[in-house]
Amino acid sequence: MDNLLVNTIGHLVFHGWSMIALFLNPTSFKNRKKTLNPRRISYIKKHSSLASILEVIKKEKPDILMLNELIKQIQCSEIEKELSALGYSSIYFGYSAHHDDATVSSLVASKIKGEKLAIEFTEGAHAGGGGGIVGLRLVQSNITVVGVHMCTPKFPWLYDAQIADIVKFLETEKLLGREVIIAGDWNASTLFLKKYPAFSKLNLINSEGDMLTCPTFLPKLEPLDHIFVPQNFKTINSKTIAFGSDHLAVSVEVGK
Repeated sequence: MDNLLVNTIGHLVFHGWSMIALFLNPTSFKNRKKTLNPRRISYIKKHSSLASILEVIKKEKPDILMLNELIKQIQCSEIEKELSALGYSSIYFGYSAHHDDATVSSLVASKIKGEKLAIEFTEGAHAGGGGGIVGLRLVQSNITVVGVHMCTPKFPWLYDAQIADIVKFLETEKLLGREVIIAGDWNASTLFLKKYPAFSKLNLINSEGDMLTCPTFLPKLEPLDHIFVPQNFKTINSKTIAFGSDHLAVSVEVGK
């Protein structure tokens, strides 16, 4: 919330007037197509900086890192270079389905060697349609890590499909004897997610305790960003960190 006005303007420039339509008539997005906006990429180039999030990463020194809303055409190569210098050996991106001129991306990076996974994920080619998914299997353990950026629940037809895709993938990993950590921007509280019986049956626990992380254009925080881990994991420490974004960073330490 430390840059709420700036971030709100940024959202409007990035997505255009469709952001207004999202709140007024979400069903109008069902058949929306991809759009090009020359102002979008120039605005991001002018205002883009990875300095604050890199400062957080250097201070927290996470073994596994997950980031949302990186812009492929501007930030992905830069963040990959910076993370490599910090000791991350496995750095993978998952790209969203919308904005071909400024593609929103999710990232998972690990200091422990991992193999990238292909994950089927339904997305909308429009604002709020999801920001990508990416996963990796840690080579020397039975742990799989997934980073995801869910669509807005204002699109229930799309949110339902994304939950189904996640459940299908996680169940497959569990059948292989793997334990799964899945983190990201869920655009919903844990209570909302538990309304999906199939998700509840995965028996994952919220390691950060549903902390308040995002104002979502309003002067109040909501619990939208979560790190779900297997039930046999224990949370040792958890906290949120402001770094100039419209979301707070979530940092957790877990163990068995």
